[in-house]
Amino acid sequence: MMHRYLPIFEKQQPDIIWPRQLLSDVGKWVEQFDRSVPDIEALDFSANVSYSLSFDAILVAYSYRDNPFALTSACACAVESAIHASRNNVWATDDPEAVELWRQGRRYMARSPIGNTAAIAVLEREWTEVVDWLKHQEIWTYPDGVNLEIMERQLDYWIDNEMVLIVPEIAEIMGKILAVGEGE
Repeated sequence: MMHRYLPIFEKQQPDIIWPRQLLSDVGKWVEQFDRSVPDIEALDFSANVSYSLSFDAILVAYSYRDNPFALTSACACAVESAIHASRNNVWATDDPEAVELWRQGRRYMARSPIGNTAAIAVLEREWTEVVDWLKHQEIWTYPDGVNLEIMERQLDYWIDNEMVLIVPEIAEIMGKILAVGEGE
């Protein structure tokens, strides 16, 4: 999903080349820069804010790929953030006046990305693309190497907390709290 928004971002920010470099080889990026990414200048635009978060998330996913909860939540965060970037970009094109109101702090639900017909269509299209990709990968055939009950509780916690990017340190604390709650 991050690759799908990249050409739009590059058109808006032609001088910023690091996103393509990072996406072309995440491992090499982590070797050189750990989980750091340069600031994106135009973060007053909601699509770029979302897109920026997707890079933080993919770097957490790569850095903690042996931690099922951190990996899962970070990948989901990266996908969701990239999709929201696409949605918000279409919203900005479709209703520039609403974007200006948003920048002024005057936010109206009916004039937001979640109330914009074109933005909703992009959101649906992008999530359909994710579902199709998951089906193509036949993920249901992958072996389960985790305690699904704990994973489901962790994911419920993640959803209840607005799907924030959770690094392993937080996941470890959550795991202990959830285990104590279950008497484990």
